[in-house]
Amino acid sequence: MEDQGTIIFVEVRYRKNANYGSALESVTYFKQLRIVACAGHYLSYYDVDKPARFDVIAITHERGEMRLQWVRDAFQV
Repeated sequence: MEDQGTIIFVEVRYRKNANYGSALESVTYFKQLRIVACAGHYLSYYDVDKPARFDVIAITHERGEMRLQWVRDAFQV
């Protein structure tokens, strides 16, 4: 997506429960590296000359309700 001239890459993660960690915790350092590499390919392929940002949307299921957490500028590698 794009916001005020910045390209935003959004990683959406869902966890039905936190038995294996939260949705936000599932975006590990190695996952971040893969996202950054993918973004680099995209920006290069389409010759995009704009700043980029990485957001994470974490969705969890708590007590029968969905909880959404949007972390802007979630990581930088």
